[in-house]
Amino acid sequence: MSRENAVRRTKDNRTVLFVSHNMQAVQSLCDRVLLLEEGRVVRQGPARQVVTSYLSASQRGTGVRTWSGEEAPQKDGVALIAVRLMLSDGAFASLFESDSDIYVELEFTLTHIPAGTFCVGFDLVDSDGNTVFRTYQTDAPRIEWLEPRDGQNVWRCKIPEGLLNGGTFYVSPRLGIHNIAWLIHEEAVIQLEVRLRHGKSPLWDTLEGSRPGQIAPILDWSKRKGTGR
Repeated sequence: MSRENAVRRTKDNRTVLFVSHNMQAVQSLCDRVLLLEEGRVVRQGPARQVVTSYLSASQRGTGVRTWSGEEAPQKDGVALIAVRLMLSDGAFASLFESDSDIYVELEFTLTHIPAGTFCVGFDLVDSDGNTVFRTYQTDAPRIEWLEPRDGQNVWRCKIPEGLLNGGTFYVSPRLGIHNIAWLIHEEAVIQLEVRLRHGKSPLWDTLEGSRPGQIAPILDWSKRKGTGR
């Protein structure tokens, strides 16, 4: 597993070594980064450049990332088997249009039901390592929660059309016991590309690439009565 060792120099000229998989924290706290793989330095340089390289290395062009046997991320009887990106018709993909729904599927196995509130979800991260959002199956009202079972579980989450801006994003799985412990905490296991095309205004036709920001929702506008045309 890769690890980021980030170096930060303090005002009194001391060097602090910060070891983390949190890309956002690495970029905000540190100037230079060392990327380690199996104990070897494979890249070093400015924080943003190294983080971008690390995230890009996780690209899976088929829209599917799977693990088997001992290589699967696992802890306390919970094992992550696959992460899949799909279109609405169920076809696997890594490139999506922003006017289409994106489905993120997590397949995991349980040897027993974890004690406590079991949360399954993921972070969506941009190409700079910033978290766009985090989602869990427990975000809905309690009656709507998906309940795990012993053995195989395959859960799917929909990212609705018209939300994401164009760009490169990564899925970072998060499975754990609410407010107690992480069981699976993997970074950028699969990459997805989004092309911006959900604009309904003719002005969007003049856009080159994407709008500023990580999301590009079309929001409702109205005027307060009595304020003129």
